[in-house]
Amino acid sequence: MGEVEESATIPIQVVEKRGTARVIEYRASDGGLRRCVLPAEVVREGLAGDGLTEEELERGIPYGEDWAVMLEGVDMPTPETVAQALRDIGIWTAEQARKSVGTVRVALARAYAPVTTAMLRGSRDIQKGRR
Repeated sequence: MGEVEESATIPIQVVEKRGTARVIEYRASDGGLRRCVLPAEVVREGLAGDGLTEEELERGIPYGEDWAVMLEGVDMPTPETVAQALRDIGIWTAEQARKSVGTVRVALARAYAPVTTAMLRGSRDIQKGRR
């Protein structure tokens, strides 16, 4: 008879305890960071070994928002929009950028303000049960 192939395990980390459940964090096979909620007993077994299998992790309840989905259709700033935001705030040279990192961050925040607004609006909609 053929050998039974064991599924590879994925290391996990407990980030929050919720009664008899645990919120765990792990790096998915696509490289993305994920969180899910699993029974504490399943998590204990995973921590005692080398982690949990992908199949075990898929049984968890996803934790957190799908920010990418929430931001679908939102216009992202173009390189020219970011460049203009830097110029508007007085950053014209690489030297100025290196010396004024805080100012660069302000310019980036201004360029990304529509994205931030859409994200926060989406999170309010979720809180109010609209999504």
